[in-house]
Amino acid sequence: MELYIADTLKALRASRGNTQEDLANHLCVSIQAVSKWERGEGLPDITMLPGIAAYYDVTVDTLLGCDRLKKEEELRTFEKECHKLLNQGKSEEKLSLCREMQKKYPHEEVVLYHLMSSLANISRKRYADEILVAAEKLITSQNPNYRHGAILNLCFTHKILGNTDQAKKYAEMFPANRDYLQFVLEGEELALHCQKSIWYLCDNLGVTLKTLLNCKEAKYTANECHESYQMLYDFYHMIFKNGDFGFWEDRLGRICFHLAEYSIAENNLDRAMNELEEMLTHLEKAQAYVNIHHTSPLVNRIYHEAKMVGKSSEETLFEEFSKRLSQNPIFDPIREHPRFLALTEKIKP
Repeated sequence: MELYIADTLKALRASRGNTQEDLANHLCVSIQAVSKWERGEGLPDITMLPGIAAYYDVTVDTLLGCDRLKKEEELRTFEKECHKLLNQGKSEEKLSLCREMQKKYPHEEVVLYHLMSSLANISRKRYADEILVAAEKLITSQNPNYRHGAILNLCFTHKILGNTDQAKKYAEMFPANRDYLQFVLEGEELALHCQKSIWYLCDNLGVTLKTLLNCKEAKYTANECHESYQMLYDFYHMIFKNGDFGFWEDRLGRICFHLAEYSIAENNLDRAMNELEEMLTHLEKAQAYVNIHHTSPLVNRIYHEAKMVGKSSEETLFEEFSKRLSQNPIFDPIREHPRFLALTEKIKP
């Protein structure tokens, strides 16, 4: 078992304000012995532990770092449970867990990080103040994931609050989209890294394209939007040329949904129905997806599991798209079409 007596001794001595000589005199040992203990180059004789603990008015368990070990194990268990709840879409349960843990460990970064993420996942606007407080504490973290998460949440939360200048300030803190690891890594590690970069490129391209097409000032026509989504759809088929989509069945289904929207806007109702039926095919596969080891050449080193993807709610894909189809008025021109009725019946919750 790893012990933390060196760190504990230094911390206790600093808090009490005494010297190594003070402790050495109390224990009738040399200063050099105490110095070695604090450097982790040796341990006090077991018979001395009660005396050292009494000197600092702590338990022997605390002196040995057992309390710290228990705390670390508790935090590891907490993080695993957070990931599990996130994967299940149980946002409220995750938030409750984080709040309970915050009462016990209010300053632990792992607790702050998952609390911040949970709040943002449920409602960035409702919990804006809490998110900003947690993010401000994490922005100086030495953990790059926590710092990145803090910057992201500061950026998006200020944006939703209308603090445009603040949002821009934090947006500019994101690392430039330049990958230097490809010039450092070698062999199989380099190959896997490059394939993962292509994977993330696919996702970033999809997000950026949707943002661009939704920008009113960009003034894209329905035809241009349809062409753009069709190019994205075709691009994904080029990357995953063997049809080994896995997780990407979800993304392809969403693209088909948008294609259908723009087809209706162009009054091409037959094409819209074809695209909605293609959407259903992708969603059926996405909902059944568990894991995949890709085979297409550009991604054939990547193994992916459905549980790696977090969910914002427990709502299934069918439930989500059943709601979107029923509530979006753009589908009114085909709402009574037999093919549309058959499709909505299939995905009805």
